[in-house]
Amino acid sequence: MGKYPWLAWLLGGIFLVAGVSKLGQGDLVFAGIMQYQVVDTHVAFWIADTLPWLEIGLGIALWISPLRGWALGLAMGLQLIFLGALAQATYRGLEVVCVCFGKGIGSSLGVWIQELLLLGITVGAFLHHRTPRRK
Repeated sequence: MGKYPWLAWLLGGIFLVAGVSKLGQGDLVFAGIMQYQVVDTHVAFWIADTLPWLEIGLGIALWISPLRGWALGLAMGLQLIFLGALAQATYRGLEVVCVCFGKGIGSSLGVWIQELLLLGITVGAFLHHRTPRRK
């Protein structure tokens, strides 16, 4: 275990809460995906149905030491994909709101701040995952 396992535990809790809050909110999650205008409706429906369960599984995996390295890599990949979608939406002048926790809140700037903070936690956890503790 790395020097700062609490970063992965925090990240796991965030993903778990995000996933659970999206359960039963398929229409809202679908609308949140469609506001980025990067996938067609069939793909957006599939993502809206799958994403909550992926986030829940990822949140749990981040709490389990043998799965943590894999889960951190997946978390970073998901965040980079999302940031790419956010970047193209910003470039195209689309105003997006966050449905990360099952509610449509915030503004594009707020989404940027939230996602960059989340990416910072993920990168920190990833970099310290294999760092040995000093005795």
